[in-house]
Amino acid sequence: MAIVTISRQMGSKGDAVAEVLGRELGFRVFDKKAIEDLLEKHGVDTEGLERYNEKRPGPFEFFSSEKDRYIHYLKMVVIEAALEDNCIIVGRGAQNILGYVPSAVHIKFIAPQKMRVKNVEERFGCDEKHANSIIKQSDHDRNGYQKYFFNVNWDSPDLYDAVLNTASFEPEMMVEVVKELVSTRAKNVEAGTTLLRNMLQGQSVSGRILFEDAVPVRFLEVEIRGSTIVLRGVVDSPAHVKLCEDSARAAAPGAEIISEIAVVESFHTII
Repeated sequence: MAIVTISRQMGSKGDAVAEVLGRELGFRVFDKKAIEDLLEKHGVDTEGLERYNEKRPGPFEFFSSEKDRYIHYLKMVVIEAALEDNCIIVGRGAQNILGYVPSAVHIKFIAPQKMRVKNVEERFGCDEKHANSIIKQSDHDRNGYQKYFFNVNWDSPDLYDAVLNTASFEPEMMVEVVKELVSTRAKNVEAGTTLLRNMLQGQSVSGRILFEDAVPVRFLEVEIRGSTIVLRGVVDSPAHVKLCEDSARAAAPGAEIISEIAVVESFHTII
């Protein structure tokens, strides 16, 4: 099971390179449309989520439950995609969601400004000034998205196994680079698959508690320890602890549920 995440600058033709990689490697490519299809299967209204599409939410979105729902289910579907055999996941901060998965390879495609401007002019049929404006806004949005949802600097090379300049590499060369990186992770596939399954179960449990059953719990964390699930967070009554436990049991039948949830009475009045 090989997993490749791709981040790309506007105008670097990273999306096109991802398609080439998919064809040459025989990997399924999860682009924006494919991710949205998965989100819709979880009941997420993707038409209303364009404001979160690789951009920083506005100031009035800070307390939005829809924002929290979006990032929760985005993480879930990225993990689901990663559990499929041989996949490429484009954008959506996947390099952060899968950052600790030892079998995943993370690539970023960049290009010189002049090349980016030319490609954007061709794509949108605009002049140089407008192309520069589009690129500037895209860089601002994508960096803001990464910072807001994942607290990382999108430009940091530490997030990636390779940063490839598409002006310097032919597609065939980039395919070989990715193949080599994937081969170095082959020994980690079993550990990566186990971690992904645990991550998916954690997302399923937290989704059941927070969004399906709407239990009022803050700072919820779900830790998977084999067949044991540990819940942490803060609620304002013992009754809400029980609701969390019941939701977790419904999401993971047969698992042992351990609650380390703290009860702080009137917690909702002091935050």
